[in-house]
Amino acid sequence: MSELLEKIIEIKKNLCVFKNAVNKTRNDLDKAFDRSINGLENGYYYREFVKKHINNYKKLQNEIGSYIGTDKWEKYKNDLNEEKKELEKVLKAYIKVIDVESLEIANNTILLESDARDFMLSCMSDLIGSLIELNGDESDNIINDAELILNQK
Repeated sequence: MSELLEKIIEIKKNLCVFKNAVNKTRNDLDKAFDRSINGLENGYYYREFVKKHINNYKKLQNEIGSYIGTDKWEKYKNDLNEEKKELEKVLKAYIKVIDVESLEIANNTILLESDARDFMLSCMSDLIGSLIELNGDESDNIINDAELILNQK
């Protein structure tokens, strides 16, 4: 019987560890998920800025023929160079905001949280099984014996 009690104590310790692991991975999952959401939202907005500057640059390039040899040529070249600089700046920011790593972290954290939860549930099942075994089949006999004694006159 003492082996079973030792087993139950060990299972309870493990259950506490697994519960803490589940709570930690759940917290990590929330952080990773928030980071992924922010990265995806920012990526979308920066992508739109990049597209806008690409379209502006292409539009300016298509208009080159109407400015060659005119007094607006210098302004046109400056506008074209300025748009190119803006495109470069926005592209660098876009590349920086794309957070592929956060998606991988979120995915891995989901798997870790799932594993921790599986271990916790398995441990809970083991604990219930061991406690049932500890209680054994004697419960009915003890109740019957006690009732017999109490019903005696």
